[in-house]
Amino acid sequence: MTTGFEITPDDVLVIFQNHSIDIDDQTIEDIFNEFIKPEMYAIEKVALYGNDLDEQTNIAYKEIVKILKENNLLRNKH
Repeated sequence: MTTGFEITPDDVLVIFQNHSIDIDDQTIEDIFNEFIKPEMYAIEKVALYGNDLDEQTNIAYKEIVKILKENNLLRNKH
């Protein structure tokens, strides 16, 4: 099922950059495939509660950050 909103490895890269973490493309692909792709439908479904693309992106990013933190790939910002 397609939702019209799609998450890509570039979105994961942006999140790491927002957390000041340098990461190579292959690692981003690996993280995307292992941790984000299996949750993609759920993330996209939640994101669609947003009224526009910016809001949907923000919601999706929050969900991705949550998944990355749950898997110890990101730390809480202090």
